[in-house]
Amino acid sequence: MNVTANIAYAAQAKNGGALTLPVLFLRAPYDYTCETMDSRFAEPMRHDCADLTETVVPSGHWIAQEQPIRVNAALAKWLAAKAADVWPA
Repeated sequence: MNVTANIAYAAQAKNGGALTLPVLFLRAPYDYTCETMDSRFAEPMRHDCADLTETVVPSGHWIAQEQPIRVNAALAKWLAAKAADVWPA
């Protein structure tokens, strides 16, 4: 419903919208709303994120609510690896 404004906003993005900072993507194999396991839905992100880490958490669409311990563990592990200078291992 807001596609015109979204396209105009995206056109102003630096680096053509590509991200150079570290990015964590938590994938959920039972998420049929945003299916990224077998489809090509995540391909643009893989193309536009120079430092992308993908982690699979066995969950459905509401990943943080369904698997809070595993989500927090994945975040802590990723932070320890990507921000080792400020996050204790």
